[in-house]
Amino acid sequence: MTQAYWDTRMRLWSIREDDRVVGHGPRVLLFDVSLVVLPDVVSRVQVRRVREVCARVEGQRVIAGPGGGGSRLLFDPFC
Repeated sequence: MTQAYWDTRMRLWSIREDDRVVGHGPRVLLFDVSLVVLPDVVSRVQVRRVREVCARVEGQRVIAGPGGGGSRLLFDPFC
């Protein structure tokens, strides 16, 4: 299972496999995806107004060339 989360400092997706970051990229193409939100971390982010990883996507990674398709994911812990 591949996990990905948005790195706000690098402005790239961090791609994690087996709990290790294996790469970064401007786009990640996954299928059979689940959005995992950590409610305790979201609450902490909202109170402190400091960004930290509070959500990630999990799925099977697809290796595809340009124009691979897909849907855009948006998540804002401050909403």
